[in-house]
Amino acid sequence: MQTIGPYRVIRTIGVGGMGEVFLCALERAGGFEKRVAVKRARGEGAPLELFEREARLAALLDHRHIVQIFDFGRDDEGAWLAMEYVQGVDLKAVLDLGEPVPPGLALEVGVACARGLAFAHRATDTTGRPLGIVHRDVSPHNVLLSFQGDVKLGDFGVALATARAGDAVAVHGKLAYMSPEQARGEGADPRSDLYALGVVLYELLAGRRCFFDGGDPAALARRVRAGAPLQPLAQAAPALPAALVAVIDQALATDPAARFADGEALAEALLAAAAQAGIVVGAPALGPWLAARFDRAGRGMGHSAGPRAAEATATAAAPIEATATAAVPAGGSGTPPPPLEATPAQAAEGPRPPRRRGVGLALLLATAGLGAWWVWPAGTRPVAPGRGRTLA
Repeated sequence: MQTIGPYRVIRTIGVGGMGEVFLCALERAGGFEKRVAVKRARGEGAPLELFEREARLAALLDHRHIVQIFDFGRDDEGAWLAMEYVQGVDLKAVLDLGEPVPPGLALEVGVACARGLAFAHRATDTTGRPLGIVHRDVSPHNVLLSFQGDVKLGDFGVALATARAGDAVAVHGKLAYMSPEQARGEGADPRSDLYALGVVLYELLAGRRCFFDGGDPAALARRVRAGAPLQPLAQAAPALPAALVAVIDQALATDPAARFADGEALAEALLAAAAQAGIVVGAPALGPWLAARFDRAGRGMGHSAGPRAAEATATAAAPIEATATAAVPAGGSGTPPPPLEATPAQAAEGPRPPRRRGVGLALLLATAGLGAWWVWPAGTRPVAPGRGRTLA
């Protein structure tokens, strides 16, 4: 029987060059069993130190809309992290269905994410010292939806914690969901996360992409840096109430100072706009809505595409979209990195609706760890770089 720390391994969820993810069980006397997802990091030195640091950070994020971290340890094979096991799908799977998302459901997701971000942004360590967390990768891949109706943010492993002035950190993010300042290499703050959530809400409510059109990658980069969507939301979704459009437009303001001050302000504005428009937030109920469209293995019912990974906490069966990385000093000091450019690979995938993608490469959605890992389901063959579905 294979074990990791006190956890019995049930099966492998995903493997990659930097580690593995397992579905595990914590078993105790009297038939007690708790299922968790366990991520094992391999290697030593700086990567392992980063893994441990991010584990300590994520353990402080105890909120209903953030994937929870339960345990951490080291053994002869490396470090491991036990986290919440969420059975469901990511928001990308929902958008890939190519059908309209009811406004009440879209707003439920938006309010939950805004409140999760608000908590993370104001999080402190055990002494009360602000952690300065910025998620930096708020995107449909990292919004996890359970069949029980829960909404959770994942992948805080790439979040920036400026707890130590002068630390060099990696800026991560999917280009099509970056704020203009982040795409220009000027750093990011909590308002950058709210901008990214605004992009997610635009796509949920409009049923189409905000910036990505499958065309010239360089043009995508220019649009993102300028904060210029393909269409204003009012044109992309003319049936949306004006009050709701105004809230999303404010979240998408190019000037960070014109955006909402924090996640709670955005959540309250969404709720107020919904009330004004007569939209019932949370209707239809998320759990039954998902169950009518996905089976428990995460396969979209009534669609020809293959399955999506159901272990939403650990994997999301979609490639990383236009992920960019640049080193910048913590706190935004020093010389910023060069402006981000899209690569030709980013044009390989067309607009989302109505096309539905099956299982491809998977991105580890861990709330702590080494950031974004390329992971593919055990027993499948990875796609060579530059081939197949790539970045968008």
